[in-house]
Amino acid sequence: MAVKDGIRVRELTQTVGVGDLTLMGTVAGYNTFESEIGQGSECFYQLFDANGTDWELGLGTLVGTTLTRSGISRTSQQDTHIVLTAGTHTVLIGAVAGFATGEVDYRYLPLKHPTLEGYAEKVLAFNSTSTINLDIKASNMFHITMVGQTQRVNFINVPQGVASKFTMIITQDSLGGHTLITPSNVKWDVTHPSINTSPYHSAILTFITTNGGSSWFGIEHGTGYI
Repeated sequence: MAVKDGIRVRELTQTVGVGDLTLMGTVAGYNTFESEIGQGSECFYQLFDANGTDWELGLGTLVGTTLTRSGISRTSQQDTHIVLTAGTHTVLIGAVAGFATGEVDYRYLPLKHPTLEGYAEKVLAFNSTSTINLDIKASNMFHITMVGQTQRVNFINVPQGVASKFTMIITQDSLGGHTLITPSNVKWDVTHPSINTSPYHSAILTFITTNGGSSWFGIEHGTGYI
């Protein structure tokens, strides 16, 4: 189900506790959830408690006059459903539900046909002689400085039901001579790439899976960068 957006949606609720929200109708000058997204549709919502302190950013579904609180992005109460106090609270649609913290977790739901005008990717850096577990849910860009004679990597937390792709940059330390070992279920075009092991040299590799990590395609972009 696609997550829908709406324009100037704002309603009130007097729900108490952590239950689903019973909507009371529109605020003057704004639209209702139903008029903008329709029954049975999902949306990202922003909920503000009447106490002026607590807030919740989540994913909900409109069923009648009820907006479910089915998914949580961020809240003021340690990222669990806020406990609504007695009073009249405000709930609205937020196309980017994580605006208060700069982070949104779409939980791999569809984001259709966006136009991106500049974006950045988080880089996770590693410098270890032990086996390195690359958490695919944590980032799509990894930079490993190789310090162990043989550097082994594993791919963990691979999302299921969707394709995943990430890039790994590996850099030899000041000594060089380090060998990379990738998981046995990585398929290369011909053979495992021959990485330049000279000091400070880097290689760029991309990995793609379409089956939740049961197997991977490995792509070599270059192994002699310095």
